Amino acid sequence: MLKRLFSLFKPVPVPIIIVGTDYLSFQLGSSLTARQRYVVRFFINQAPWHHKTIMLGAELRYENELLALVKRHNIKAVCCVLESDYLHYQTHFQEALAMHQCQLLFCKEDADSLDLLH
Repeated sequence: MLKRLFSLFKPVPVPIIIVGTDYLSFQLGSSLTARQRYVVRFFINQAPWHHKTIMLGAELRYENELLALVKRHNIKAVCCVLESDYLHYQTHFQEALAMHQCQLLFCKEDADSLDLLH
């Protein structure tokens, strides 16, 4: 009974997407998974042989699926670990992401910048 009561007050993890599948992206995903405040729903990757495979419990999807994923899964942030990705997504997706109350974040190697989601 007490366990059930505490589970009612446990915060719901914030759903996010991470751009990339390189080591830094994996490291960010691992860090976020350990914190349990965020849940990585998807990683974005353009390699066709990676499409719909799983990394850290999250599915790898194509960039052209991004807005549909944000909309369908109520994603709150898209996180880029590379500055080049961030600039690309800022140019091509930031306005559309904002329309869906989704932030575009440049996270580098750590997860500290995600604290602004709360």
